[in-house]
Amino acid sequence: IRVGVHAPVTGAAPLPANSFRDGLQAYWKNPAHKVCGRTVVIDFQDDKYTPQTARDVCGPMSRRDFIVIGAAGTDQIQSCATMPDIAGKGVPYLSAGVTTNGLTSLNNYFALTLTYAAQADLVLRNAKAQHYGLKKWAVITSNTNNFKDAREAMESVLKAAKVPYVDIQ
Repeated sequence: IRVGVHAPVTGAAPLPANSFRDGLQAYWKNPAHKVCGRTVVIDFQDDKYTPQTARDVCGPMSRRDFIVIGAAGTDQIQSCATMPDIAGKGVPYLSAGVTTNGLTSLNNYFALTLTYAAQADLVLRNAKAQHYGLKKWAVITSNTNNFKDAREAMESVLKAAKVPYVDIQ
């Protein structure tokens, strides 16, 4: 069973070099780790933290691999999940639940965690539980549509709690 995985190993916000590739390979080398008796082959690709490079690596994965996983990078995940090679052909695509932008209507997209927007209330509740100051917050996000839902959700939670904040994009 072939599984394609993409994440930023190089680029603007790289993860530790080879962390995904080495960890995935180590796990699946264990003979006990099989799926229905089948060997799992991981095809890990560096998406360089850019949506275009992510599409460049996801295209071949969509034609060759059983499933594609976006391991990190909101813009890259959104870019791959919505591309015709993936969404149009119904290739199963899994990722962290980052943005909702263009993803909620896809039948082949599966978020493995809450979206950033859905986590907004949890962030504030955790800050209160940890006794962090609630005098003034900054909501800092990338100025893309992929972070709009998270930014608006966090601002809504802060407004409801009467916590002053500044919006920085």
